[in-house]
Amino acid sequence: MVRAQLTAGRELLLREAGFQAAFLSAAAVAARMGAAQVAAHQIGLQLWTFTALLLDSFAIAAQSLVGAALGSGDVTAARRTAWQVSKYGLGAGIVFGVLLAAGWWLIPAAFTSRPRCSTRRTCCGPGSPACSRLWRCVRPGRRPDRGR
Repeated sequence: MVRAQLTAGRELLLREAGFQAAFLSAAAVAARMGAAQVAAHQIGLQLWTFTALLLDSFAIAAQSLVGAALGSGDVTAARRTAWQVSKYGLGAGIVFGVLLAAGWWLIPAAFTSRPRCSTRRTCCGPGSPACSRLWRCVRPGRRPDRGR
């Protein structure tokens, strides 16, 4: 019984190990760049984790609802439920995508009020050249790629 569960969970374990390795290497790169970059990385990681867990909760609920419908033998209700939760999931994904995209302009505003930084808040993602310019603005005299 335990062997069967370990075999079934092997792919999930490998997936999670890959995620952790990616997050650890990204944190190591940010740490070499400076304290501001580590802080920005941590904020981004927390937002990413929150979004992933919230959207995963939709998937878990959907699996339960579809499984209950299939268990009762109602294939039509299972399909209807699957389509409905797929629409909810798509809508939630779009909303979170828009919120996170808007956050690349709004989140840095929470950490700096320098006027010359206002034009540099158009980050497309962590590690982008725009973010490097933003952190150079937040911590003048320090090159984000050098950590000095």
